[in-house]
Amino acid sequence: MAGACFRAPLLALLLPCLATCALLPEERDLPLAEFNCPEAIPRGYEVRATLRVAPAEQDFLLAMGTASDRTDLALLTPQGVPVYRISCVDDRPLVSVQTSTGDNLPPLVLLKYLAMIFMDSEALSQHLQPDWVLQEQTFGRVFMRPVTTAEIRVGYQGTAPWFSEIELVDSLNGVALRIVILEGTRVLPE
Repeated sequence: MAGACFRAPLLALLLPCLATCALLPEERDLPLAEFNCPEAIPRGYEVRATLRVAPAEQDFLLAMGTASDRTDLALLTPQGVPVYRISCVDDRPLVSVQTSTGDNLPPLVLLKYLAMIFMDSEALSQHLQPDWVLQEQTFGRVFMRPVTTAEIRVGYQGTAPWFSEIELVDSLNGVALRIVILEGTRVLPE
């Protein structure tokens, strides 16, 4: 009987932890190996964007701030409800999940997709998995795996570093992201 008294509180503590853990990194076959957060996204900007995830047809708002020593990223529902937050401090991402709405795009997967979009070609080449190849094209880039038909295409419209519209199509994982930059402001150090 005494053991039953401890089970209920223990379960009450474990369930939120399990739900949060289920939302963290989802293993996907992506071309990037581990990388440092500062390499992934251009520094010194505040950016607001919309993000559409297919095939789930989910829309999100993306808010990002990048300083010389950290990057903060927040994913929100169109109504402004926080989904998750990623803070990159000391080269490591720290994830805080607020709701399960973003199940189709786990935080660390989004970070890898953003790195594939915004990281410069030289740094990308250094962080590619051995069986992937990067091809730079006039209006985008293509990540290919020669032994399979797997590829990830990134198309850009507008000027770098914050293109007006970006589309990433991951045929291997069945994901399409469409990012529209609403506002990108250069933040100068004081």
